[in-house]
Amino acid sequence: MKKLVSSFLVLFMMVVLAACGSSDDVIYVLNWGDYINTDLIDAFEEETGIRIVYEEAGGNEEFDIRLRLGTTPYDIIIPSDYMMDKWAKNGLIQRIDLSLVPNYDKGSLIPEAVALYENEEYYPYMIPYFFGTFGLMYNTRAEGIEEAIQEQGYGILFDPNSPYRVGLYDSPRDTMAAALIHLGYSVNTTDAGEILEAENLIKNVPNPTFGGDTLKQRIIEGNLDVALVYSGDYFDEMYAHEEEELEINFAFYTPDFSNAWIDGIVIPENARNVAGAHAFINFMIDLDNAYENASYVGYTPVILSVYETILEEFELDESIFFPFPSGATRQIFQYISEEHLQALSDAFNRAKSN
Repeated sequence: MKKLVSSFLVLFMMVVLAACGSSDDVIYVLNWGDYINTDLIDAFEEETGIRIVYEEAGGNEEFDIRLRLGTTPYDIIIPSDYMMDKWAKNGLIQRIDLSLVPNYDKGSLIPEAVALYENEEYYPYMIPYFFGTFGLMYNTRAEGIEEAIQEQGYGILFDPNSPYRVGLYDSPRDTMAAALIHLGYSVNTTDAGEILEAENLIKNVPNPTFGGDTLKQRIIEGNLDVALVYSGDYFDEMYAHEEEELEINFAFYTPDFSNAWIDGIVIPENARNVAGAHAFINFMIDLDNAYENASYVGYTPVILSVYETILEEFELDESIFFPFPSGATRQIFQYISEEHLQALSDAFNRAKSN
């Protein structure tokens, strides 16, 4: 009887372990909202037998908190440039083993995308995902707005006498950067006087709307005239409107001097399923899968052949879709220090509270 009970317990534990899954047959993925074609998650699971536990978060700062808390053992995270920079410098992500990513070919990537990160410390720790800029999404029905944007650039967001309803990202990094760019300063400045000037610009905007993904919807609905929006968000809405044959009453413009960003796929240092994480990366940069992902997400892909296919198939405006048009100047965010991030956050919060 005792032997029978013991055998039953062993069998029961085997069933439980099979149901829960070992670290070898599951990976935990953390990403932005609506930033992957979820059909690819199903396809990856079917192809590899590895189950994906998929979570979304609001952005880089939340990624940072979740990674440091360590409550969930993430194997894959998809952050932006400066956060990858921060994590690499703090030993929180591990080098990508390219022998486990046979689909990776640096020569197949858009050179301007590679140039964004190849001299950064996080270069060996990431595989590029998408790249782009932010810019001005605007309601084409607003009287005189196209001419005003061409004339003022980002200044249209900070004109205290502007007749337009303005939307700003509820993000110190992005909105402070737009103000610094308008002033002619580096997005990575540590000069207290320059940061104060940017703060005062934001402070004097009459009745701005602060938001995130909601800003593009407010433009489309006609509740805002112009807003600071990421290029991919504009294209995502344009794809959807074209597919549903809806009227497109919005457009996008990026000034010649602007930021550029790149998001990458990274593996945390404490990842439990490193082999599975590499398999996920390899799957996502397969040319067919990369195309399916890019055609869904709307952001500019880093693989040249995928970019060219998307550009032609969707008949896109290359002057907007390509983040580095001729004659443009672009700056990428860098991680300077925690003190620098805090200075930007404090300045932004003071401006908002005003």
